[in-house]
Amino acid sequence: MNIAFVINNYPPKVGGLEQHVSALAAELKDLGHQVTVLTLGAKSHFAVEEGIRVYRLKEYLTVDGILGFPSPLGVLKIARLLKSEKIDIISVHTRFFSMSWIGSALGKILGIPVLHTEHGSGFVASEKALIRTASRLVDRTLGVLTLRAASRVIGVSEPSCDFIKRLAGVEAEVFYNVSPLPALAPEDVTFDRKKLVFLARLVEVKGWRTFLEAVQLLAADDPGIRALVLGAGPDLEKARAYASELGIADRVDFKGFVDHSTVARELAGATLVNPTVAAEGFQTTIIDAYVSQAAIVTYDVSSARVLQESGVRIRIVTDRGAEELAAAIEVELMGQSEPYPVSDLEQWGWASQAKIYEEIISGIGTQAQ
Repeated sequence: MNIAFVINNYPPKVGGLEQHVSALAAELKDLGHQVTVLTLGAKSHFAVEEGIRVYRLKEYLTVDGILGFPSPLGVLKIARLLKSEKIDIISVHTRFFSMSWIGSALGKILGIPVLHTEHGSGFVASEKALIRTASRLVDRTLGVLTLRAASRVIGVSEPSCDFIKRLAGVEAEVFYNVSPLPALAPEDVTFDRKKLVFLARLVEVKGWRTFLEAVQLLAADDPGIRALVLGAGPDLEKARAYASELGIADRVDFKGFVDHSTVARELAGATLVNPTVAAEGFQTTIIDAYVSQAAIVTYDVSSARVLQESGVRIRIVTDRGAEELAAAIEVELMGQSEPYPVSDLEQWGWASQAKIYEEIISGIGTQAQ
């Protein structure tokens, strides 16, 4: 099939959605499908990237660093490309992105089936009141229309599907987010649980402040505790300054943005600490930690619950706060967690998940004929 991903953000932009789409696109290409990506960037540009045709259109009116818009001429170019590339299926992701609105609308106009993947499980959580208010307004108007216009809707978790039903009255099926990292065999891992890893974009809702406060509490009694922050974002310098204020600058290593191979190496055998309060659909950092044989201490997020229900040892902290988080980490460090067989980890990789996506789009294509 000829599949077009119509999305706002794609590598080299970074984020969970970008990783999801790029990993899925690569696997679909390897399965023999032709994949085209229509996305936004600093300037208009076309390139073939690892066998995937990528059209970037100039982005305008960027909001909060993640949401931008193409020009009216850009929208016409998207329509022409969808026709000239003879696209069989349009894939759009998350209801509040402009390219999702455009992809769904053009699918209706051109008679091309649209598969919508919802990555959120609630309204946008932001420290900015204007962003919270505007995002709710968009969700209840263009977001609802986008979800209802799609030929089929999938969500990256059960909470995502529940949110879709509440918001738009649309039934969705679960298509779990998975990890792009390799599954590590126990014999390939050096276990160092006192290495505490924070892996996320540096914004308040991801919990970097609570993480640093928990590190301070633990480090006061245990000289072996050290912390690693993997991720960039608008709060990076603020987080560095806060670590110094807490007196733990010598215990925390801020790496900034790192590639997949570095994430895999740093997570291997360590302890992931995940104090996010964002409306996560299915947070892949939890899956990244699992396939890397890391211990996991996290606030209550859907990916953690799913793994826990399948028998994975995960410590979920229901009472939010640095003291509660530190106490949970301390209990985890005292335990003896057994490593997992590679066969269990491989079920949460893109090689297997892409085949499920292939079945879904094949079913949509058959219905459209």
